[in-house]
Amino acid sequence: ERSFSCLKRVKNYLRSTMSEEMLNYLAILCIEKTILQDLDINFVIDEFTRRKARR
Repeated sequence: ERSFSCLKRVKNYLRSTMSEEMLNYLAILCIEKTILQDLDINFVIDEFTRRKARR
């Protein structure tokens, strides 16, 4: 039930053209928001740029 109510908030008019895969990722982020609150965003950004630089 929690995932369906979250999906209603995530999928709105602006996101209706979004791919299903991206929509699933956003729904997971919304459901697991307690984990996201403890996440160090600077670490994520640094890791993302480091991995993109290798490609």
